[in-house]
Amino acid sequence: MCAPDAPEDSDAPRHDHRDGGQHPTLPGAFTASLGAGPELRTPHQGSPADRLPSRETARRRSGRPPMHLTWTALTAEDFPLLGEWLRRPHVHEWWNHETDDYYLERDFGPVMRGEEPSEDLLVRRYGTPVGLVQRSRFGDYPEYRDEIAALTEVPKGAVALDYLVGEEEDPGHVLGAAMVRAVVEATWTDVEGAECVIVPVAVANRASWEALELAGLRRVAEGTLRPDNSAFGEPHYVYRADRP
Repeated sequence: MCAPDAPEDSDAPRHDHRDGGQHPTLPGAFTASLGAGPELRTPHQGSPADRLPSRETARRRSGRPPMHLTWTALTAEDFPLLGEWLRRPHVHEWWNHETDDYYLERDFGPVMRGEEPSEDLLVRRYGTPVGLVQRSRFGDYPEYRDEIAALTEVPKGAVALDYLVGEEEDPGHVLGAAMVRAVVEATWTDVEGAECVIVPVAVANRASWEALELAGLRRVAEGTLRPDNSAFGEPHYVYRADRP
């Protein structure tokens, strides 16, 4: 779900749909209740978000206890773990990112130092790191905003997300959906002026867009975007969640 590497003179992010906001990254905490049963994996078919279960409904259906997620800003100490995740086939297939220390520092270092208006959030489940979420204001990346605006409306306060699940097994996409839902809901208070969250995803990445639907986002557009991995072509879906 990451944007392709941008040219050196581009104002678009090098490795992702970068985060935004000129505010510091803050720790977050969220209790997500999502089930993995077939009834929760609603096929799109143009379905609106209200066809997806609420967290409480999902919890009752699944019989699972709530999933407690927290997140903090990515640090250099997290690079070995991030590099390991990026090398795993289920991540590398879609992120297509170099994993040497040089490239991790090049692409993630500016955010850590406050040189780029973005957030890289290391997500933990019960204290154990499980994934990464990147959050950005489209307004901070006009080239990327214009690319998405060719497919769908991008309001002034639109926020972009990208994410990866480091675990190799995520049955029913429950963890990925919980991560997305948690950060989306936190965005309404964390990011001043946030109107909506917009997430493009490759059509071929079914696991990712099913997780977005399970998280409550709705599909609003379909079209061609530059892919992270040219092997999967340019067709993309665009998903959106609006401020309640």
